[in-house]
Amino acid sequence: MRKKNIEVLINNELFYEDIFYNTNFYSRLKDDIKKDKKLLIHLLPRIWSWEDEDSLTEIKKIVKSNFGSDISFFKSVLQNEYEDGSCLILAQDNILDNKEILLLAVSAAKKHDRLGTTINVFAPNSLKQNQKFLAEVLEIYPKEFEFLGNYVSNKNTVLSVVKIDGSLLKYVIDKFKNDIDVIKTAMKSNLSAVQYVPSILKSKPESPFFIEWYEFKDGNIKF
Repeated sequence: MRKKNIEVLINNELFYEDIFYNTNFYSRLKDDIKKDKKLLIHLLPRIWSWEDEDSLTEIKKIVKSNFGSDISFFKSVLQNEYEDGSCLILAQDNILDNKEILLLAVSAAKKHDRLGTTINVFAPNSLKQNQKFLAEVLEIYPKEFEFLGNYVSNKNTVLSVVKIDGSLLKYVIDKFKNDIDVIKTAMKSNLSAVQYVPSILKSKPESPFFIEWYEFKDGNIKF
């Protein structure tokens, strides 16, 4: 009977969509149903828009205390089409140390255009310094370089990113700001990247990127 009740809730057979997700229905459920893993996996991506604060507070507490360290739980939530990575707010450290979980969160965030809400917020420093892991993250969501560029010290990773979006040259660490290969790759992708090239490399006619800077500024350059 309990299993059937859960299926009914998940399939919205008792509630219209707007009622199901925006009232205090959750607080009225029986305690055993409130803690049902399948139901919580279904609900978690949707709770952030709930209007009832009591229901929101209660479900967050239940998730954190019962499933906060459950890898399979978060893996399932992150594979939900409505999830954008916000579920990691309720995750314990073992979840946030898990590369597979974090990469799933990056994919979810990309799907919902949630830039800068995963790795830079939730990942431990050890993973932020892991160049192989950062390369995997940026392969999924290159724009995350805006928030992770200061951790990326691998030139190949930087080249891959600026090849996709030259404007990300803005976020490279100091050792790449004067790197000719990186700059050329970025400008080939997007001429506007020249605005992030150090002045010493573009300000004078003899500078290696003067012509690109001249074109970008439509000739409006003071010597």
